[in-house]
Amino acid sequence: MRYFPCIVSCILIGIFAPVAERSLADSSKAQEQVELRQKADKGDPAAQCLLGKLYATGSGVETNYTEAAKWYRSAAEVGNAEAMFLLGRLYYRGQGVAQDNAEAAKWSRRAAELGNADAMGNLGWLYDNGQGVAQNYSEALKWYLKSAELGNSNAMLNLGMIYSYGHGVTPRLHRGYKVVSQGSRVGTSYSDM
Repeated sequence: MRYFPCIVSCILIGIFAPVAERSLADSSKAQEQVELRQKADKGDPAAQCLLGKLYATGSGVETNYTEAAKWYRSAAEVGNAEAMFLLGRLYYRGQGVAQDNAEAAKWSRRAAELGNADAMGNLGWLYDNGQGVAQNYSEALKWYLKSAELGNSNAMLNLGMIYSYGHGVTPRLHRGYKVVSQGSRVGTSYSDM
């Protein structure tokens, strides 16, 4: 009987310890979000982009594409290439903003010109399909190549398709197959609108 309180305590600790740990983790995440929001409100573009991602993915907050677009735009307007890419993707999909392929192309181009590989791949895709820009296989090829050189697997796959089907180039099935194979080995990124 003298061990009974000890056993009960051990059981209660075993039951409530995970709850306490989760509570501490939730508290820590909440504090991190408060700090992130403060940085974003003060104009930190990296914080603004990250806050936009949280709203776009519903990570720790309710998914809200309008809020995501707001924060991406704030960061994009001061030169954050990732935010430009992500804002362009929202325009392409019509999430949180009116669907507008020309705006998608504009933001993708700005991000691509700053070296964002995913934006380069998306801009290539827009040219390849004539969405938001006039269809231009040469431009598509140019942007796919740049993106693929930076390791973007989706651009590699699309580049392989251009070579295989001969869009704007002489069809070269062997080269197309080689590029597609390389892209599939690299894995996927989150570009291609």
